[in-house]
Amino acid sequence: MQYKVLVGFSGAISAPANAVITITDKVMEKDLLKAGYIAPVKGVEEPVSKTDDAGDAEEKPNKNSKSKPKNTDDADGE
Repeated sequence: MQYKVLVGFSGAISAPANAVITITDKVMEKDLLKAGYIAPVKGVEEPVSKTDDAGDAEEKPNKNSKSKPKNTDDADGE
């Protein structure tokens, strides 16, 4: 379930104030609700992952990696 963070906190779970987070641990969820640190967000559906368990998601090249351009000139003259 998704929650709005009312008070920033740090520990086993950390979040800044005003963030929207998803908590799956029921014990943490109960403790944070009781302490008044989080509030349920209504009308927000949980996102569904579109990648399968096999990890077949397409890999995209890293924009920060520097690769040398292919040399199309043949130094041997062939």
